Amino acid sequence: TAARLEITSNETIGMLAGGSTVHGLTTIGSNTLTVNQTRPYSLFNGALDGTGTFVKAGPGAMTFANAAPASALQNNFAGKYVISGGILSFRNDADALTGLGSRIGAVPASLVQDYFTLAGGSLSNNSLGGYAMNANRGITVVADSGIRVIGTTASALVLSAPIVGASGV
Repeated sequence: TAARLEITSNETIGMLAGGSTVHGLTTIGSNTLTVNQTRPYSLFNGALDGTGTFVKAGPGAMTFANAAPASALQNNFAGKYVISGGILSFRNDADALTGLGSRIGAVPASLVQDYFTLAGGSLSNNSLGGYAMNANRGITVVADSGIRVIGTTASALVLSAPIVGASGV
């Protein structure tokens, strides 16, 4: 039986981890799911679904390494991300040719300036390498935050969308 977490109202949890390329769907709907990550690190191999908001809070690091391009479980999340604490990292964005395989979620049809809101946390790639983020995933900075690139010298995080806001990165 596939593991499934369905959020039916705004919710705060301590950690989101586990899942696999065929199991581990978290349905947010139009709600806000806040992960107050106090542990040093968690790895989520599942996928998100819905149009709500995913908030990464707390000092810990969380990685979305889910749903390989050919897997049965795609990350169809069409909502937004807010990073208010710690680090939120993704293994990659959608394949530029097919649009499949995104660990971030469905690619917006046009620019969404606040697709990511940096509110005191850091957005990052992960140690498996770098990628180019789709240009329709805008970044708004509302508090001093960070954008981190980790991994080997071959790693890069290419951001083509505008980064706007009054605070520093």
